[in-house]
Amino acid sequence: MKDSADGTSRLNIGHDSTRVHSTRTVTFFLRKILPYLGRRALFIGPQIFGVLLLVFVFVRLIPGDPARLMAGPFVNDAALDRLRESWGLSDPLHIQFAVYVKNIFQGDLGISTYTKRPVLVDLISYFPATFELVLMSGTLMILISIFLAYETFKNYL
Repeated sequence: MKDSADGTSRLNIGHDSTRVHSTRTVTFFLRKILPYLGRRALFIGPQIFGVLLLVFVFVRLIPGDPARLMAGPFVNDAALDRLRESWGLSDPLHIQFAVYVKNIFQGDLGISTYTKRPVLVDLISYFPATFELVLMSGTLMILISIFLAYETFKNYL
């Protein structure tokens, strides 16, 4: 029991401070963080659209005819036209972009011109080696950072 300033005594268990802290946290979350997350979520769609558009445009700016690159240098024009038609390269750019976006959202990343396999299969097969590189470089970075922080701290003592 504690005596308060007005002379009455009350039992201080500590529940009031926990309740006040919990209420403040909820209020802060509802008033500050939720609107911030909502504003950020509004920009996800336009950002994804912008990245997809940039990738599409940059791939189209690569010099050379994609059909000729896939078919090889000694193909006749009729076979080249059939290849362009089957891959949709003769369609207008806005149609090509719509097909590209639809395929990306369905998980179809296309066929690699280098390995002639689906790109998603290549990404999955190269993932373990990539993950190993990231893990080793991250570990090395942390070890070097700890060493440098220790040396810097030691110089200030």
